[in-house]
Amino acid sequence: MIGQTSTDQRFDAIEKRLTRAQMLSNQEWLLTIELELKPAASDLTFGKTPFGLIGVRMAKTIGVNDGGGRIRNSEGGINEAGVFWKKARWVDYSGPITPKATEGITLMDHPSNPNHPTTFHVRNDGWMGASLTFDGPLTLSSNQPLALKYALYIHAGAPPARQIERIYEKFAVAK
Repeated sequence: MIGQTSTDQRFDAIEKRLTRAQMLSNQEWLLTIELELKPAASDLTFGKTPFGLIGVRMAKTIGVNDGGGRIRNSEGGINEAGVFWKKARWVDYSGPITPKATEGITLMDHPSNPNHPTTFHVRNDGWMGASLTFDGPLTLSSNQPLALKYALYIHAGAPPARQIERIYEKFAVAK
């Protein structure tokens, strides 16, 4: 479990977070989240889990099960069957927010993150998250902080994969 040992001793971590909101065309935007985690004293281990440090819950109307939404990933996977616990650079969840409007969010994993491309935990019920330790535990030492970077592309409609890929490429090279 994050921040605990098997003897249930607590370990503290120092988190630095930088969040940027960038307006794009067509009333879309890109939210970039940069995290730096460093143990306050001794080593800190993140246990193996399909969950991670960032997740998104979509409106019920956007979900595949309840609203007719659709999930896609950078590798061509569709919906939970093709995306769940699969590695990808990004996952997009789009669907109807009203009878006349479709919108969505793309969750992006930065190439500098450990285990990139990450494994995504995505469900047809409207949940998506990037798994930091799906492949196994990750131990941080106090002299080597963990730097992570994710982006959320909030968009109108259900953009073609090539449009999402262009946004991803800009995010991937941004300093």
